[in-house]
Amino acid sequence: MVQQTKRRMERLVQSGVVDSEAAELTVEAIERFPDPLTESAASMVEQMTTHLVMALTRVFRGEALTEPHLSEAMRAEVASSPHREEARRQVAWLNRRCGRALPQSEQDFLYLYYVLLLQETRGKRRGSDENRDRRTGG
Repeated sequence: MVQQTKRRMERLVQSGVVDSEAAELTVEAIERFPDPLTESAASMVEQMTTHLVMALTRVFRGEALTEPHLSEAMRAEVASSPHREEARRQVAWLNRRCGRALPQSEQDFLYLYYVLLLQETRGKRRGSDENRDRRTGG
């Protein structure tokens, strides 16, 4: 997955679509991911890297960032996830490595991506499993 992301970032840099520093930081973020990335997580990783590299490119180029906002349901998903602290650590690292804080709306989306990836690689939320067990008698 990391090699595929590196090749994709190289193509985007060569075409002038993204900033080289943004591409490098995006690859570093994927390399830092705390769990092995599975093939089933590939689509989420691709979405996250696209979002991240474009946001970082706008930051590094001094361009205006759009202010996307998460729905309340998505915010609740992040807030209730047992993976929220790991997601916060990863986004905090990005902010430090970037040398500035990303806008809160961008951080919120990154929290969501990290939580979803962690759920995919480590398993679903405990509450969801407990609810399933109650329904199935397990």
